[in-house]
Amino acid sequence: MEAFLILWDGLWASFAAVIQIGIIAIPVMVIIEFAKEYHWIEKITFLTKPITKLLNLSEHAIFPLTVGLTFGLILGAGVLIQTAREGNISLRDLFLLNVFLSICHGVVEETMLFVAIGVNGLILVTLRLFLALLVTLVVARVFYRNPVNQPQVIRG
Repeated sequence: MEAFLILWDGLWASFAAVIQIGIIAIPVMVIIEFAKEYHWIEKITFLTKPITKLLNLSEHAIFPLTVGLTFGLILGAGVLIQTAREGNISLRDLFLLNVFLSICHGVVEETMLFVAIGVNGLILVTLRLFLALLVTLVVARVFYRNPVNQPQVIRG
């Protein structure tokens, strides 16, 4: 009987977590679609253009990078997947964006959470951006030094 209660609690907690993520993610994805449709993102992406230039990424990488830095890894991954499905991004850009966003994602929301518990937000953001840039640059230089490793644009 105790095992059943533990299983029930686990299932209920999982269901509640999925609902909570949906309550947050669905409106944000709708806002992102409106932002794409009405070109609001172009007004925001100027912040991430220097990063894409430094990493030698295409202009199609600007939008997923902006979303990942702003809204976090889950929504950034969703936008990355959609961009890849549209066939607008190379495997190289996709891989390097994943490396960068794995280290530095959700800068706005996570920084606010850490500032609320007393962490210096400026130091936190600076260190995360620096580390993400450094690791991504190293990966880009080492992994893509050989022309054989240069992937083509994703189709499909």
